[in-house]
Amino acid sequence: MLDEGVAREVINRIQKLRKKANLAPQDEITVFYQASSNLTRIISEFSDFIFSTQGEQLIKESSEIKSDKIELAIVRRGTASGAPSSSTTSHLAPAPVKNGVKPNCRFLNLTLLGAVAQEGFTGRQGTLLLENPVGSFPLAAKDLAAEAQRVFGVRGQTVKVFEDAARTKQFSPDSKMADYSTRTLYISGSSNQSGPTPAGVTTPVCHFANVEVIRSEGKAEKGTLLLENP
Repeated sequence: MLDEGVAREVINRIQKLRKKANLAPQDEITVFYQASSNLTRIISEFSDFIFSTQGEQLIKESSEIKSDKIELAIVRRGTASGAPSSSTTSHLAPAPVKNGVKPNCRFLNLTLLGAVAQEGFTGRQGTLLLENPVGSFPLAAKDLAAEAQRVFGVRGQTVKVFEDAARTKQFSPDSKMADYSTRTLYISGSSNQSGPTPAGVTTPVCHFANVEVIRSEGKAEKGTLLLENP
């Protein structure tokens, strides 16, 4: 019970930091901390309880809980460094190709612009399979935006799909998806935030593995598994 009380006090300190950073209740954050061995043990044991209530560093503060010292820092969740970078990367490196192996299934890459990944996702580049297994379950152009929202965890937000990083040519839901195989499309949120710009990327930005299933009748089906996304 004493440890649970200390855990509640940690939550209280985090909430106070949120208030000082002028965060809204719905703003998701990542918490970094440095504490004494006793507090570290309690935070570890009650991590689900502590962080279920809840980068560019927003605020940092040192304090004491009973006789233990703790240092807390919170960052806005979205990218590895916190808030999304405003700079544009000139090259988007794909996942390394091993022994020249390419995915069995057709695919396209996605780049998130003007929005921050949510629902625990932090990446801004992803991959969509246009079929899986080969020749089956094709992705329809009208469903692409919804699939992109799922990849980046931005369901419920208004997004548009563009064919270029400058966002001058909007993707049409009447497009033929086969024409976009190995290309990159841009998922745009409400702001003018820029993002990574690919330079000749024709392989998946996400790591993948090819699979082959032999059916009972001897027929083989080939597919692709994405090992990460985004």
